[in-house]
Amino acid sequence: MDGYSEKVVALYEEQSPQLVRALQRKLGNRSDAEEVVQDAFEKLLKIVQQQEIKNLHHYFFTLANHLAVDRLRHRRLETLYRQTSAIGEVEEQFDDPQRINQTKQEIMRIREALASLPDKTRHVFLLIRFDGLTHAEVAARLGLSQKSIEYHMKQGIKAIIQKPQGDAK
Repeated sequence: MDGYSEKVVALYEEQSPQLVRALQRKLGNRSDAEEVVQDAFEKLLKIVQQQEIKNLHHYFFTLANHLAVDRLRHRRLETLYRQTSAIGEVEEQFDDPQRINQTKQEIMRIREALASLPDKTRHVFLLIRFDGLTHAEVAARLGLSQKSIEYHMKQGIKAIIQKPQGDAK
């Protein structure tokens, strides 16, 4: 192992506990945070074999943060997919074609309203409304204040209420 790779290993050993804690707040659980930090470390080791990086600490933390954001995006896509698949379940539950159509339109309207929200607001809203977490749990998980959680929930509810019925496609 060359001297540069040794610096990366030392950085990982020294900084990974702090980085895991920070990402745990962002991702909501320690396991995901540890995986992201490990992935960032492995990517950084490969990168330093090809190019010199002036500020390893900054690069490591930035790379890990980007990987965490990617993981959050993937979660949101899974959530939206589950919501969209609910349309098929609606068809199975109702015999009345008009009611099926109205319910589909309502689901699509809500989905579009959620998609229009800023990332943090959508994440807070989905954690509370779809994952069933309490305001306090979401605040602790994301490292936000109760007031901030209330603000994001109000914004989410407002977006869904104000989204015109005819906008759903």
